[in-house]
Amino acid sequence: MEGAGEESSGFSIAVCQLQHNIPVTRFITTTIKPSKKTDPHWVTLSNLDRLFDNFYTPVIFYYPYEEGRCVGEVAEKLKESLAEALVAFYPLAGRVVQNEHEVARLHCNDAGAVFSEAYVDGMLDDLKAQKGYHPAPELNGMAAAGMLGEDRTFSAKGDGIPPLVIQVTVFRCGGISVAMNWNHKVADGFSGFYFIKSWSDICRGKPISPFPVHDRSLIQPRDPPQVILDIANTVKIIHPGPPPVRSAHDPLQMTVIHFEKDFVEKLRREATKNGSGPFTPLDCLSAHLWRVLTRLRGLSGLLEVQFVAHVDGRRKLSPAPPPGFFSSTVVVTYSAVAADDLLARPLSDVAGIIRGAIRSVVDETFRSTVDWVQLQGNANVSVFGPQIVLSKALATSSWAAFPLYEVDFGWGRPVFAIRNSTNYPDLHATCYFLPAPPNHGQLIALLHLPRSVTSKLVANP
Repeated sequence: MEGAGEESSGFSIAVCQLQHNIPVTRFITTTIKPSKKTDPHWVTLSNLDRLFDNFYTPVIFYYPYEEGRCVGEVAEKLKESLAEALVAFYPLAGRVVQNEHEVARLHCNDAGAVFSEAYVDGMLDDLKAQKGYHPAPELNGMAAAGMLGEDRTFSAKGDGIPPLVIQVTVFRCGGISVAMNWNHKVADGFSGFYFIKSWSDICRGKPISPFPVHDRSLIQPRDPPQVILDIANTVKIIHPGPPPVRSAHDPLQMTVIHFEKDFVEKLRREATKNGSGPFTPLDCLSAHLWRVLTRLRGLSGLLEVQFVAHVDGRRKLSPAPPPGFFSSTVVVTYSAVAADDLLARPLSDVAGIIRGAIRSVVDETFRSTVDWVQLQGNANVSVFGPQIVLSKALATSSWAAFPLYEVDFGWGRPVFAIRNSTNYPDLHATCYFLPAPPNHGQLIALLHLPRSVTSKLVANP
């Protein structure tokens, strides 16, 4: 923890380091293959899968010491159940391959998930923050897998890269952390947690339900492709060029904000007092944070500030994909307002902009996006359109409905679970909403912001 942060009525703020100097004493790294062989084959990723770079979605679960648990058996039990889980989720045991001038493909060849065991000569509570634990990039397993880099993307040339990297870490006190990272081209957040929950069920001797569906042709372009909606602001071609320059004087930091139920309810009452709405808790929190960040950044006048939200298509596509569909069904929606206009509007108006943007994403939004990607041929594409400037935006991704606190490998549910960080800062101005632990508030916001902004946030909560 870089600073103890601030606590105010209804919420608490903690700023986390990206490195904690955790005393890892040794690593054991291996690959876990499915316990039954998969017929080798190539999978063409869908046009929605293509919207995301070769970056990894990281998550970490913390489990305290439990009397009677044999720590020495933990890793073996996890590896054995993982091998069984990879039979059903065999794409995660393959390799993502993207050679020059090619669209990324998935080689389902049973090469295996990377699994590391780490031992820490320290206490789990050394990672404790004010109201939980904080991300620990050193424990994500990427270093042990040999997958480090200054950029957030990874080269998938040659034989490719593993879609799944896992590390289980045992602390001197007997506490455990389990960290997982999955390639976003292979699975979005919904699919990633679907796998994790299924793996934990298998570890406890329970069957997978529903069974995964791997037919990515369910998301395919029309013939001929038809871009009916104007999606120019939300997708773009990625042109080759140097990586973005990072500021050594104003690096990105992770800020964790715990929101209490009373605070969220206060925002909801404010947003609906004039008869507006109905709004979800995330609508109200997003509106509040969008205004706060605009003010802290010193943005004003007619300067355009933006709101970006990731939207899952599982309930918006028609026909809807089956419940066990294992892929990505995510696009983004974009709104822009002049800074002074945003700050002058009541919370109800700002929440209304956000709710309207999310409702505007319909089946045709996804269809037009799929067809647009098809028309780009082999070009690399991005879900963040050409007019989206993250340093002037709030980009949100909701994990609030994901089963973070249902991941029980046989020694109970986690005491805390959070989106982890890889060994590089994540997207500027991206806010992830997560569920709080049971009986500990309502929602957690994990933001990645420059140090100059986080220092203002902590000073003026």
